[in-house]
Amino acid sequence: MSCQTCTGCFTGGGCSTKKSKSNHKDTTKLESILVKAESGNPQQGADHDHTVTAIAEIMSKNIYSSQMALFSMYDKLPYEDFLKIVRKCYEHNIQGPYIAWLWEYTKGDAQAALKLLVTRTEHGEQDDLWKHLEDQAELHQAFGGSGIDGKIRPSPTNVN
Repeated sequence: MSCQTCTGCFTGGGCSTKKSKSNHKDTTKLESILVKAESGNPQQGADHDHTVTAIAEIMSKNIYSSQMALFSMYDKLPYEDFLKIVRKCYEHNIQGPYIAWLWEYTKGDAQAALKLLVTRTEHGEQDDLWKHLEDQAELHQAFGGSGIDGKIRPSPTNVN
């Protein structure tokens, strides 16, 4: 089934497209979705709904609080700014529970997330975010939590 005939994610109707089993396939899929979304028409609202749900599914690693954080960012920001945040999260490996922890750190403020990840911040602000995310990951793992595929990358230059 192609994406054009899909009823959308999270509708309860299921999806007949094959789910990828590896992070590499998810990464490739996310990269292609981002490239298409970033080069597309920012006024196409119906296409955005499907794109945003696909992004939320991949980036959140199906963690509900992270999905809600992404949907909230989408609701509160212009589409282009939402994509900039997603791109930066992808570059820094902020996925799965890290997205929920980012949202917690910014107290649910999408503009603060945009400022921390995309626009210039004062020296040390982003370092405080990295420390918060790493601390949350340590706590999560100490109590037997799963869903963490690796550490965040404070420098996006090591993106594979």
